[in-house]
Amino acid sequence: MNDAVWELMFTEKEKSFKIAQKALEIAVNSKNLYSLSDCYNTLGAYYYLIADFQSSIKYHQNAMEARTKLNDTKGLISTYNNLGSALKELGDYKNEVEYYFKALKISESKRDTISQCSILNNIADAFKRQDNYSKAEHYHLIALELRNIIGDVKGLIGTYINLGAIKDHTKEFKEANKYYNQANELLKTNPDNYLLAKYHSNLGSLLKDENKLDEAIHHINEAILINEKIVSNSSNLVNYVNLGTVLHEQRDLKKANEAYRKAYDLSKGFGNKQWQKQALHGLSSTYAELKNYEMAFDARLKYDELNDTLRNK
Repeated sequence: MNDAVWELMFTEKEKSFKIAQKALEIAVNSKNLYSLSDCYNTLGAYYYLIADFQSSIKYHQNAMEARTKLNDTKGLISTYNNLGSALKELGDYKNEVEYYFKALKISESKRDTISQCSILNNIADAFKRQDNYSKAEHYHLIALELRNIIGDVKGLIGTYINLGAIKDHTKEFKEANKYYNQANELLKTNPDNYLLAKYHSNLGSLLKDENKLDEAIHHINEAILINEKIVSNSSNLVNYVNLGTVLHEQRDLKKANEAYRKAYDLSKGFGNKQWQKQALHGLSSTYAELKNYEMAFDARLKYDELNDTLRNK
C-alpha cells in the first residue's frame, strides 16, 4: 500500500492520500517500526508535495524518531534532507542547514559519496539563502571535486549552475559566465529537462544583472516553458519574478504586472512566503505606475504585513 501511494502521489493525490492513511493505520496496529517509519516518510513527502510544510515536518519528525530507534542510518540521511527541504520552504534557513549537516555526518561515516555530493549542494544552497556566499561556494567546490572523481556528469552540470549563480550574486559576472558555459557544454551531450530549465533560469538572471534585457527575457521564457512541460511549476516562482523585473525595467508595465501576478498566485499556492513578498513588491510598484492606486495600496499593505511576519519569525 505504501508503494502504491508513491505510484499515485503525483497523478491522483486524493486517492494516494487515502491509501497512505490506511497504510499508516495498519503500520500502527502492527507496531512495526520499519513500516511506521516508511509510512511517516511517505506522508511527509505527500504533504510537501501539496505545500503543507508544517504537516510535512511533523511526519518527517515522526519518521526521524522511528529511524533513530532502528539505527536506520540510510533512512535518517533521507529524513534529515527532507526536514531541511521543508524548513527551507518556510524560510527557516538556520535550522534547515543543521539537518543537512546531520545527514552529511552520517554519509561521511558510511563513505557514501553520492549522498555526500547531494547533501553538500543542499548545504551550499542553504548558506546562499543566508547570503553567506563564501561558505556556499566552499561547499559547492567540495561537491564538484567529488562529482569529478565519481564521474557524475549530471551532478557536475547542477554544481556548475549553482557556482554560476553564486558568482552572479557577488557581481563576478565573468566567472559566472564561465561556469554557465561549462554547464551548457555538458548539457549538449547529456540532455536533462530539469537541468536545462535551471540553466536557462540562472543564465536569464545573470543577463538581467548584466543589463542584457532582451537576452534575459529569452532565457527566462525558455525556463518557464520547460518547467511547464515537466510540471515543475514551483521552479517558475523565480522566473516570473525575474521576468517581471526585466519587463518593469523595459517599462512594459502591463506585462510586468502580469508576470508578478503569476508569481504571486504560484507562491500562494505553494505556501512560499518569501516569493509572495517579492511578487507583492513588484505588484505594488507596477500598479502604482499604472495609476491603479487602490490595487497598489492593497499590494503594499500585504507586502508590509508579510515582511513584518517574516522579520519577526
